[in-house]
Amino acid sequence: MLLFPEVARECYDAPLWVLLLVMLKGWLWIVSGVLLLSVVLAGDRWQVLGVVGLLWLLWAGQNRWQELVPNQGMVPPAGKETIEKALGEVKEIIAELTDPSQKQVLSLSLSAIADSLQTPQPRVAVVGMQGVGKTAVISALRSESDTASRWWSWTGRGSKKITLLDTHTAEGEIDLVTASSAELVVLVVAGDLTATEYNYIKHLVGDLQQRVIIAFNKSDLYLVSDQQAILQQIKQRCAGLVEGQDVVMISAKPRPIRVRQYAQDSSLPVRQWQEDLPPVITPLKQRIEHVLEQEWERLWLEKLRRQIAQLQKQAELALQEQRRRLAEAVVIKYQQVVAVSVFASPLPTVDLAATLALNVKLLLEIGEIYRQPLTLAQAQLIAKDMLKQLVQLGGVELATSAIASFLKTNLLTYAFGGAIQGLTAAYLTHACGHSLISFLEQRGTVVHTPFIPQAIFEHQLQCLRRADFVARFVPHFLTGLQIPTPSR
Repeated sequence: MLLFPEVARECYDAPLWVLLLVMLKGWLWIVSGVLLLSVVLAGDRWQVLGVVGLLWLLWAGQNRWQELVPNQGMVPPAGKETIEKALGEVKEIIAELTDPSQKQVLSLSLSAIADSLQTPQPRVAVVGMQGVGKTAVISALRSESDTASRWWSWTGRGSKKITLLDTHTAEGEIDLVTASSAELVVLVVAGDLTATEYNYIKHLVGDLQQRVIIAFNKSDLYLVSDQQAILQQIKQRCAGLVEGQDVVMISAKPRPIRVRQYAQDSSLPVRQWQEDLPPVITPLKQRIEHVLEQEWERLWLEKLRRQIAQLQKQAELALQEQRRRLAEAVVIKYQQVVAVSVFASPLPTVDLAATLALNVKLLLEIGEIYRQPLTLAQAQLIAKDMLKQLVQLGGVELATSAIASFLKTNLLTYAFGGAIQGLTAAYLTHACGHSLISFLEQRGTVVHTPFIPQAIFEHQLQCLRRADFVARFVPHFLTGLQIPTPSR
Protein backbone atom coordinates (compact mmCIF):
# COMPACT_ATOMS: atom_id res chain seq x y z
CA MET A 1 0.00 0.00 0.00
CA LEU A 2 2.99 2.29 0.41
CA LEU A 3 3.94 1.97 -3.25
CA PHE A 4 1.32 4.33 -4.60
CA PRO A 5 2.05 7.18 -2.20
CA GLU A 6 5.73 6.96 -3.10
CA VAL A 7 4.89 7.11 -6.82
CA ALA A 8 2.67 10.10 -6.15
CA ARG A 9 5.44 11.92 -4.31
CA GLU A 10 7.91 11.20 -7.12
CA CYS A 11 5.42 12.56 -9.66
CA TYR A 12 4.93 15.73 -7.68
CA ASP A 13 8.68 16.17 -7.33
CA ALA A 14 8.97 16.11 -11.16
CA PRO A 15 8.55 19.30 -13.20
CA LEU A 16 4.95 20.28 -13.94
CA TRP A 17 5.41 20.08 -17.73
CA VAL A 18 6.55 16.44 -17.42
CA LEU A 19 3.41 15.57 -15.50
CA LEU A 20 1.22 17.31 -18.08
CA LEU A 21 2.90 15.50 -20.98
CA VAL A 22 2.30 12.17 -19.28
CA MET A 23 -1.34 12.95 -18.61
CA LEU A 24 -2.01 14.12 -22.15
CA LYS A 25 -1.30 10.68 -23.62
CA GLY A 26 -4.02 8.33 -24.84
CA TRP A 27 -4.28 6.76 -21.35
CA LEU A 28 -4.87 10.18 -19.78
CA TRP A 29 -7.71 9.21 -17.47
CA ILE A 30 -6.12 5.93 -16.32
CA VAL A 31 -2.95 7.67 -15.19
CA SER A 32 -4.97 10.50 -13.66
CA GLY A 33 -7.12 8.02 -11.74
CA VAL A 34 -4.08 6.17 -10.38
CA LEU A 35 -2.49 9.47 -9.41
CA LEU A 36 -5.62 10.62 -7.61
CA LEU A 37 -5.87 7.33 -5.73
CA SER A 38 -2.21 7.57 -4.75
CA VAL A 39 -2.45 11.03 -3.26
CA VAL A 40 -5.65 10.05 -1.42
CA LEU A 41 -3.79 7.15 0.18
CA ALA A 42 -0.91 9.50 0.98
CA GLY A 43 -3.31 11.55 3.06
CA ASP A 44 -2.22 14.97 1.78
CA ARG A 45 -5.42 16.94 1.26
CA TRP A 46 -3.69 19.76 -0.66
CA GLN A 47 -2.35 17.28 -3.17
CA VAL A 48 -5.85 15.78 -3.49
CA LEU A 49 -7.34 19.19 -4.16
CA GLY A 50 -4.59 19.96 -6.68
CA VAL A 51 -5.16 16.76 -8.68
CA VAL A 52 -8.95 17.21 -8.60
CA GLY A 53 -8.55 20.77 -9.85
CA LEU A 54 -6.21 19.64 -12.62
CA LEU A 55 -8.65 16.93 -13.73
CA TRP A 56 -11.46 19.47 -13.78
CA LEU A 57 -9.41 21.84 -15.97
CA LEU A 58 -8.57 19.03 -18.39
CA TRP A 59 -12.21 17.95 -18.56
CA ALA A 60 -13.43 21.51 -19.14
CA GLY A 61 -10.75 22.15 -21.74
CA GLN A 62 -11.64 18.96 -23.60
CA ASN A 63 -15.33 19.89 -23.70
CA ARG A 64 -14.48 23.39 -24.90
CA TRP A 65 -12.28 21.98 -27.67
CA GLN A 66 -15.06 19.64 -28.81
CA GLU A 67 -17.44 22.58 -28.90
CA LEU A 68 -15.11 24.66 -31.04
CA VAL A 69 -14.09 21.78 -33.31
CA PRO A 70 -17.12 19.47 -33.47
CA ASN A 71 -16.17 17.57 -36.62
CA GLN A 72 -13.49 15.04 -35.77
CA GLY A 73 -11.11 13.81 -38.43
CA MET A 74 -11.12 17.00 -40.49
CA VAL A 75 -7.97 18.07 -42.25
CA PRO A 76 -6.11 20.85 -40.38
CA PRO A 77 -7.19 24.23 -41.74
CA ALA A 78 -5.18 25.68 -44.59
CA GLY A 79 -3.90 29.22 -44.37
CA LYS A 80 -4.60 31.89 -46.94
CA GLU A 81 -0.99 31.76 -48.14
CA THR A 82 -1.31 28.00 -48.70
CA ILE A 83 -4.47 28.55 -50.74
CA GLU A 84 -2.75 31.18 -52.91
CA LYS A 85 0.21 28.87 -53.49
CA ALA A 86 -2.11 26.03 -54.50
CA LEU A 87 -3.90 28.35 -56.93
CA GLY A 88 -0.58 29.12 -58.58
CA GLU A 89 0.24 25.42 -58.93
CA VAL A 90 -3.10 24.67 -60.57
CA LYS A 91 -2.66 27.64 -62.89
CA GLU A 92 0.65 26.18 -64.09
CA ILE A 93 -0.99 22.83 -64.81
CA ILE A 94 -3.81 24.46 -66.79
CA ALA A 95 -1.26 26.48 -68.78
CA GLU A 96 0.18 23.23 -70.16
CA LEU A 97 -3.14 22.12 -71.65
CA THR A 98 -3.59 22.53 -75.41
CA ASP A 99 -7.34 21.88 -75.71
CA PRO A 100 -8.93 25.40 -75.81
CA SER A 101 -12.37 24.37 -74.53
CA GLN A 102 -10.97 22.27 -71.70
CA LYS A 103 -8.54 25.01 -70.78
CA GLN A 104 -11.31 27.62 -70.70
CA VAL A 105 -13.57 25.59 -68.41
CA LEU A 106 -10.81 24.93 -65.90
CA SER A 107 -9.62 28.54 -66.03
CA LEU A 108 -13.12 29.82 -65.25
CA SER A 109 -13.32 27.52 -62.23
CA LEU A 110 -9.91 28.73 -61.08
CA SER A 111 -10.98 32.38 -61.43
CA ALA A 112 -14.13 31.71 -59.38
CA ILE A 113 -12.05 30.27 -56.53
CA ALA A 114 -9.62 33.20 -56.72
CA ASP A 115 -12.55 35.66 -56.54
CA SER A 116 -13.94 33.85 -53.50
CA LEU A 117 -10.57 34.21 -51.81
CA GLN A 118 -10.62 37.98 -52.33
CA THR A 119 -14.31 38.58 -51.53
CA PRO A 120 -15.31 36.09 -48.84
CA GLN A 121 -19.00 35.69 -48.06
CA PRO A 122 -20.64 33.01 -45.87
CA ARG A 123 -22.65 30.46 -47.84
CA VAL A 124 -25.11 28.04 -46.27
CA ALA A 125 -26.60 25.25 -48.38
CA VAL A 126 -30.04 23.94 -47.42
CA VAL A 127 -30.39 20.34 -48.61
CA GLY A 128 -32.81 17.50 -48.05
CA MET A 129 -35.07 14.99 -49.70
CA GLN A 130 -38.28 15.95 -51.47
CA GLY A 131 -41.14 17.13 -49.29
CA VAL A 132 -39.14 18.00 -46.16
CA GLY A 133 -39.71 21.77 -46.50
CA LYS A 134 -36.39 23.16 -47.75
CA THR A 135 -38.01 26.15 -49.45
CA ALA A 136 -40.00 26.97 -46.31
CA VAL A 137 -36.83 26.85 -44.22
CA ILE A 138 -35.07 29.30 -46.55
CA SER A 139 -38.10 31.61 -46.55
CA ALA A 140 -38.11 31.60 -42.76
CA LEU A 141 -34.38 32.28 -42.52
CA ARG A 142 -33.94 35.03 -45.07
CA SER A 143 -34.23 38.72 -44.39
CA GLU A 144 -37.75 39.95 -43.79
CA SER A 145 -36.82 43.30 -45.32
CA ASP A 146 -35.99 41.71 -48.66
CA THR A 147 -38.11 38.62 -49.26
CA ALA A 148 -36.93 38.32 -52.86
CA SER A 149 -33.33 37.65 -51.81
CA ARG A 150 -31.80 34.48 -50.46
CA TRP A 151 -29.77 35.95 -47.63
CA TRP A 152 -30.17 37.42 -44.21
CA SER A 153 -28.03 40.02 -42.47
CA TRP A 154 -25.61 38.53 -39.99
CA THR A 155 -24.32 40.81 -37.25
CA GLY A 156 -21.24 38.71 -36.56
CA ARG A 157 -17.88 39.02 -38.34
CA GLY A 158 -18.42 42.52 -39.67
CA SER A 159 -22.16 42.26 -40.42
CA LYS A 160 -21.75 40.02 -43.44
CA LYS A 161 -24.64 38.69 -45.48
CA ILE A 162 -25.20 34.96 -45.34
CA THR A 163 -26.06 33.57 -48.76
CA LEU A 164 -28.64 30.79 -48.61
CA LEU A 165 -28.22 28.19 -51.35
CA ASP A 166 -31.38 26.36 -52.28
CA THR A 167 -31.02 22.88 -53.74
CA HIS A 168 -33.30 20.81 -55.90
CA THR A 169 -33.72 17.11 -55.21
CA ALA A 170 -34.15 15.00 -58.34
CA GLU A 171 -35.02 11.31 -58.30
CA GLY A 172 -34.43 11.01 -54.59
CA GLU A 173 -30.88 12.39 -54.65
CA ILE A 174 -29.49 15.36 -52.73
CA ASP A 175 -27.66 18.07 -54.67
CA LEU A 176 -24.15 17.42 -53.39
CA VAL A 177 -22.55 19.78 -55.91
CA THR A 178 -24.29 22.80 -54.39
CA ALA A 179 -23.66 21.48 -50.89
CA SER A 180 -19.91 21.27 -51.50
CA SER A 181 -19.82 24.95 -52.54
CA ALA A 182 -20.95 26.11 -49.08
CA GLU A 183 -19.12 26.43 -45.78
CA LEU A 184 -22.05 25.04 -43.85
CA VAL A 185 -24.75 22.54 -44.83
CA VAL A 186 -28.20 22.39 -43.26
CA LEU A 187 -29.79 18.98 -43.84
CA VAL A 188 -33.55 19.26 -43.44
CA VAL A 189 -35.47 16.15 -42.38
CA ALA A 190 -39.16 15.71 -41.59
CA GLY A 191 -38.91 12.97 -38.99
CA ASP A 192 -36.58 10.20 -37.92
CA LEU A 193 -33.71 9.60 -40.34
CA THR A 194 -34.23 7.27 -43.25
CA ALA A 195 -31.41 5.01 -44.42
CA THR A 196 -30.86 7.28 -47.43
CA GLU A 197 -30.62 10.41 -45.27
CA TYR A 198 -28.19 8.71 -42.90
CA ASN A 199 -25.96 7.66 -45.81
CA TYR A 200 -25.97 11.22 -47.11
CA ILE A 201 -24.87 12.48 -43.69
CA LYS A 202 -22.00 9.98 -43.69
CA HIS A 203 -21.00 11.11 -47.18
CA LEU A 204 -21.23 14.82 -46.36
CA VAL A 205 -19.24 14.56 -43.13
CA GLY A 206 -16.87 11.71 -43.94
CA ASP A 207 -16.14 12.05 -47.65
CA LEU A 208 -16.85 15.72 -48.39
CA GLN A 209 -15.73 16.90 -44.92
CA GLN A 210 -18.67 19.31 -44.69
CA ARG A 211 -19.88 20.93 -41.49
CA VAL A 212 -23.47 19.75 -41.10
CA ILE A 213 -26.44 20.92 -39.02
CA ILE A 214 -29.53 18.70 -39.00
CA ALA A 215 -32.87 20.52 -38.86
CA PHE A 216 -35.82 18.39 -37.76
CA ASN A 217 -38.58 20.26 -39.62
CA LYS A 218 -42.38 19.89 -39.49
CA SER A 219 -42.16 19.03 -35.82
CA ASP A 220 -45.65 20.47 -35.34
CA LEU A 221 -47.07 17.39 -37.08
CA TYR A 222 -46.09 15.26 -34.07
CA LEU A 223 -47.17 15.14 -30.45
CA VAL A 224 -44.92 16.97 -28.01
CA SER A 225 -43.74 13.70 -26.47
CA ASP A 226 -43.01 12.25 -29.90
CA GLN A 227 -41.09 15.38 -30.91
CA GLN A 228 -38.51 14.89 -28.17
CA ALA A 229 -38.29 11.16 -28.84
CA ILE A 230 -37.57 11.73 -32.54
CA LEU A 231 -35.05 14.45 -31.74
CA GLN A 232 -33.17 12.09 -29.40
CA GLN A 233 -33.26 9.27 -31.98
CA ILE A 234 -31.67 11.54 -34.58
CA LYS A 235 -28.94 12.57 -32.13
CA GLN A 236 -28.23 8.96 -31.20
CA ARG A 237 -28.05 7.76 -34.81
CA CYS A 238 -25.69 10.58 -35.77
CA ALA A 239 -23.41 10.22 -32.77
CA GLY A 240 -19.82 10.40 -34.00
CA LEU A 241 -20.85 12.25 -37.17
CA VAL A 242 -22.81 15.26 -35.93
CA GLU A 243 -22.69 16.75 -32.45
CA GLY A 244 -25.92 16.67 -30.46
CA GLN A 245 -26.02 20.46 -30.30
CA ASP A 246 -26.04 20.54 -34.12
CA VAL A 247 -29.38 18.73 -34.24
CA VAL A 248 -32.23 21.24 -33.80
CA MET A 249 -36.00 21.05 -33.98
CA ILE A 250 -37.94 23.62 -36.03
CA SER A 251 -41.22 24.17 -37.82
CA ALA A 252 -40.60 26.48 -40.77
CA LYS A 253 -44.23 26.55 -41.85
CA PRO A 254 -46.55 25.34 -39.09
CA ARG A 255 -50.01 24.11 -39.96
CA PRO A 256 -52.58 26.89 -39.70
CA ILE A 257 -55.01 26.63 -36.85
CA ARG A 258 -58.75 26.85 -37.21
CA VAL A 259 -60.24 29.83 -35.34
CA ARG A 260 -63.91 30.09 -34.41
CA GLN A 261 -65.50 33.32 -33.27
CA TYR A 262 -68.88 33.17 -31.56
CA ALA A 263 -71.09 36.25 -31.50
CA GLN A 264 -72.86 37.36 -28.34
CA ASP A 265 -76.09 37.05 -30.24
CA SER A 266 -76.60 33.31 -30.63
CA SER A 267 -78.73 33.91 -33.67
CA LEU A 268 -75.73 35.15 -35.62
CA PRO A 269 -73.58 32.56 -37.46
CA VAL A 270 -70.22 31.45 -36.05
CA ARG A 271 -67.26 32.85 -37.95
CA GLN A 272 -64.47 30.41 -38.86
CA TRP A 273 -61.14 30.90 -40.58
CA GLN A 274 -57.62 29.49 -40.85
CA GLU A 275 -54.93 31.49 -39.10
CA ASP A 276 -51.27 31.09 -39.98
CA LEU A 277 -48.75 30.64 -37.20
CA PRO A 278 -45.30 32.24 -37.22
CA PRO A 279 -42.40 29.94 -38.14
CA VAL A 280 -40.42 28.33 -35.35
CA ILE A 281 -36.97 28.89 -36.84
CA THR A 282 -35.00 30.51 -34.01
CA PRO A 283 -33.13 27.33 -32.87
CA LEU A 284 -31.74 26.80 -36.37
CA LYS A 285 -30.93 30.46 -36.94
CA GLN A 286 -29.10 30.74 -33.63
CA ARG A 287 -27.13 27.55 -34.26
CA ILE A 288 -26.06 28.70 -37.74
CA GLU A 289 -24.95 32.07 -36.39
CA HIS A 290 -23.06 30.42 -33.53
CA VAL A 291 -21.20 28.02 -35.84
CA LEU A 292 -20.29 30.78 -38.27
CA GLU A 293 -19.22 33.08 -35.46
CA GLN A 294 -16.88 30.44 -34.03
CA GLU A 295 -15.74 28.55 -37.12
CA TRP A 296 -16.52 30.49 -40.29
CA GLU A 297 -12.97 31.47 -41.25
CA ARG A 298 -11.74 27.91 -40.84
CA LEU A 299 -14.72 26.48 -42.73
CA TRP A 300 -14.23 29.03 -45.51
CA LEU A 301 -10.56 28.19 -45.99
CA GLU A 302 -11.29 24.47 -45.82
CA LYS A 303 -13.95 24.85 -48.51
CA LEU A 304 -11.49 26.65 -50.78
CA ARG A 305 -8.88 23.97 -50.10
CA ARG A 306 -11.33 21.23 -51.11
CA GLN A 307 -12.36 23.11 -54.24
CA ILE A 308 -8.75 23.66 -55.29
CA ALA A 309 -7.88 20.01 -54.61
CA GLN A 310 -10.79 18.89 -56.79
CA LEU A 311 -9.88 21.34 -59.54
CA GLN A 312 -6.24 20.27 -59.39
CA LYS A 313 -7.31 16.64 -59.74
CA GLN A 314 -9.35 17.51 -62.83
CA ALA A 315 -6.50 19.53 -64.34
CA GLU A 316 -3.95 16.80 -63.63
CA LEU A 317 -6.22 14.19 -65.19
CA ALA A 318 -6.66 16.33 -68.31
CA LEU A 319 -2.91 16.90 -68.51
CA GLN A 320 -2.24 13.20 -68.03
CA GLU A 321 -4.62 12.30 -70.86
CA GLN A 322 -2.96 14.89 -73.10
CA ARG A 323 0.51 13.59 -72.31
CA ARG A 324 -0.58 10.00 -72.83
CA ARG A 325 -1.95 10.81 -76.28
CA LEU A 326 1.32 12.48 -77.26
CA ALA A 327 3.42 9.70 -75.75
CA GLU A 328 1.40 6.96 -77.45
CA ALA A 329 1.87 8.72 -80.80
CA VAL A 330 5.64 8.67 -80.19
CA VAL A 331 5.49 4.96 -79.29
CA ILE A 332 3.63 4.18 -82.52
CA LYS A 333 6.20 6.14 -84.51
CA TYR A 334 9.14 4.23 -83.04
CA GLN A 335 7.31 0.90 -83.31
CA GLN A 336 7.10 1.44 -87.05
CA VAL A 337 10.75 2.50 -87.30
CA VAL A 338 11.90 -0.54 -85.31
CA ALA A 339 9.72 -2.92 -87.32
CA VAL A 340 11.04 -1.67 -90.66
CA SER A 341 14.66 -1.65 -89.40
CA VAL A 342 14.55 -5.21 -88.08
CA PHE A 343 12.54 -6.51 -91.06
CA ALA A 344 15.20 -5.22 -93.44
CA SER A 345 18.03 -6.73 -91.38
CA PRO A 346 19.60 -9.92 -92.81
CA LEU A 347 20.04 -11.35 -89.30
CA PRO A 348 17.93 -14.45 -88.65
CA THR A 349 16.96 -13.31 -85.13
CA VAL A 350 15.58 -10.16 -83.57
CA ASP A 351 18.23 -7.45 -83.68
CA LEU A 352 18.20 -6.38 -80.02
CA ALA A 353 21.06 -3.89 -80.56
CA ALA A 354 19.06 -1.94 -83.15
CA THR A 355 15.96 -2.19 -80.98
CA LEU A 356 17.90 -0.89 -77.98
CA ALA A 357 19.25 2.13 -79.87
CA LEU A 358 15.81 3.16 -81.07
CA ASN A 359 14.27 2.54 -77.65
CA VAL A 360 16.76 4.97 -76.14
CA LYS A 361 15.46 7.71 -78.43
CA LEU A 362 11.90 6.71 -77.58
CA LEU A 363 12.52 7.07 -73.85
CA LEU A 364 14.16 10.47 -74.31
CA GLU A 365 11.08 11.81 -76.15
CA ILE A 366 8.63 10.38 -73.63
CA GLY A 367 10.63 11.95 -70.81
CA GLU A 368 10.35 15.35 -72.48
CA ILE A 369 6.57 14.96 -72.84
CA TYR A 370 6.16 14.17 -69.13
CA ARG A 371 8.52 16.99 -68.08
CA GLN A 372 11.00 14.40 -66.80
CA PRO A 373 13.94 14.93 -69.15
CA LEU A 374 16.46 12.09 -69.14
CA THR A 375 20.15 12.25 -69.92
CA LEU A 376 21.46 9.95 -72.63
CA ALA A 377 23.16 7.81 -69.98
CA GLN A 378 19.93 7.48 -67.99
CA ALA A 379 17.95 6.55 -71.08
CA GLN A 380 20.51 3.92 -72.07
CA LEU A 381 20.49 2.45 -68.57
CA ILE A 382 16.68 2.31 -68.45
CA ALA A 383 16.39 0.88 -71.98
CA LYS A 384 18.92 -1.88 -71.22
CA ASP A 385 17.11 -2.77 -67.99
CA MET A 386 13.76 -2.85 -69.82
CA LEU A 387 14.96 -5.20 -72.55
CA LYS A 388 16.74 -7.34 -69.96
CA GLN A 389 13.57 -7.76 -67.92
CA LEU A 390 11.46 -8.46 -71.00
CA VAL A 391 13.90 -11.14 -72.15
CA GLN A 392 14.05 -12.69 -68.67
CA LEU A 393 10.26 -12.77 -68.48
CA GLY A 394 10.15 -14.58 -71.82
CA GLY A 395 8.84 -11.59 -73.68
CA VAL A 396 10.69 -12.39 -76.93
CA GLU A 397 9.45 -15.99 -77.05
CA LEU A 398 5.95 -14.99 -76.01
CA ALA A 399 5.73 -12.25 -78.63
CA THR A 400 7.17 -14.49 -81.36
CA SER A 401 4.72 -17.28 -80.53
CA ALA A 402 1.68 -15.01 -80.37
CA ILE A 403 2.55 -13.25 -83.63
CA ALA A 404 3.44 -16.47 -85.45
CA SER A 405 0.12 -18.03 -84.47
CA PHE A 406 -1.64 -15.09 -86.07
CA LEU A 407 0.26 -15.29 -89.34
CA LYS A 408 -0.44 -17.97 -91.91
CA THR A 409 2.02 -20.12 -93.79
CA ASN A 410 0.87 -18.82 -97.18
CA LEU A 411 3.56 -16.11 -96.98
CA LEU A 412 7.02 -16.51 -98.43
CA THR A 413 9.55 -17.98 -96.00
CA TYR A 414 11.76 -14.89 -95.91
CA ALA A 415 8.86 -12.51 -95.63
CA PHE A 416 7.24 -14.63 -92.94
CA GLY A 417 10.44 -14.81 -90.88
CA GLY A 418 11.24 -11.14 -91.38
CA ALA A 419 7.71 -10.14 -90.45
CA ILE A 420 7.87 -12.11 -87.20
CA GLN A 421 11.22 -10.53 -86.30
CA GLY A 422 10.03 -7.02 -87.15
CA LEU A 423 6.75 -7.40 -85.30
CA THR A 424 8.48 -8.92 -82.28
CA ALA A 425 10.92 -6.01 -82.12
CA ALA A 426 8.02 -3.59 -82.57
CA TYR A 427 6.20 -5.19 -79.68
CA LEU A 428 9.27 -4.94 -77.45
CA THR A 429 9.35 -1.22 -78.26
CA HIS A 430 5.61 -1.03 -77.54
CA ALA A 431 6.13 -2.73 -74.16
CA CYS A 432 9.07 -0.48 -73.23
CA GLY A 433 7.27 2.72 -74.20
CA HIS A 434 4.02 1.89 -72.43
CA SER A 435 5.89 0.62 -69.36
CA LEU A 436 7.63 3.97 -69.02
CA ILE A 437 4.30 5.79 -69.53
CA SER A 438 2.65 3.71 -66.80
CA PHE A 439 5.60 4.23 -64.47
CA LEU A 440 5.60 8.02 -64.94
CA GLU A 441 1.85 8.22 -64.36
CA GLN A 442 2.16 6.17 -61.16
CA ARG A 443 5.43 7.50 -59.71
CA GLY A 444 5.89 10.83 -61.49
CA THR A 445 9.69 10.65 -61.79
CA VAL A 446 12.51 8.31 -62.81
CA VAL A 447 15.37 10.47 -61.61
CA HIS A 448 15.75 8.73 -58.25
CA THR A 449 14.30 5.37 -59.36
CA PRO A 450 15.74 4.59 -62.80
CA PHE A 451 14.47 0.99 -62.88
CA ILE A 452 10.91 0.05 -63.79
CA PRO A 453 9.23 -2.49 -61.46
CA GLN A 454 8.77 -5.97 -62.91
CA ALA A 455 5.01 -5.88 -62.29
CA ILE A 456 4.59 -3.19 -64.97
CA PHE A 457 6.32 -5.39 -67.57
CA GLU A 458 4.24 -8.39 -66.53
CA HIS A 459 1.11 -6.34 -67.16
CA GLN A 460 2.34 -5.46 -70.66
CA LEU A 461 3.09 -9.10 -71.45
CA GLN A 462 -0.41 -10.06 -70.37
CA CYS A 463 -1.68 -8.13 -73.39
CA LEU A 464 -0.06 -10.67 -75.70
CA ARG A 465 -2.29 -13.36 -74.28
CA ARG A 466 -5.36 -11.50 -75.49
CA ALA A 467 -6.27 -12.38 -79.05
CA ASP A 468 -7.91 -8.99 -79.62
CA PHE A 469 -4.65 -7.17 -78.91
CA VAL A 470 -2.63 -9.29 -81.36
CA ALA A 471 -5.38 -8.98 -83.97
CA ARG A 472 -5.17 -5.18 -83.74
CA PHE A 473 -1.40 -4.97 -83.41
CA VAL A 474 -0.23 -7.25 -86.24
CA PRO A 475 -2.24 -6.09 -89.30
CA HIS A 476 -1.27 -2.46 -88.69
CA PHE A 477 2.41 -3.25 -89.03
CA LEU A 478 2.04 -5.71 -91.88
CA THR A 479 0.55 -2.84 -93.86
CA GLY A 480 3.52 -0.65 -92.96
CA LEU A 481 5.94 -3.41 -94.00
CA GLN A 482 4.00 -3.77 -97.29
CA ILE A 483 3.22 -7.45 -96.62
CA PRO A 484 -0.30 -8.61 -97.42
CA THR A 485 -2.36 -9.17 -94.31
CA PRO A 486 -3.15 -12.89 -93.91
CA SER A 487 -6.77 -13.84 -93.80
CA ARG A 488 -8.13 -15.36 -90.61
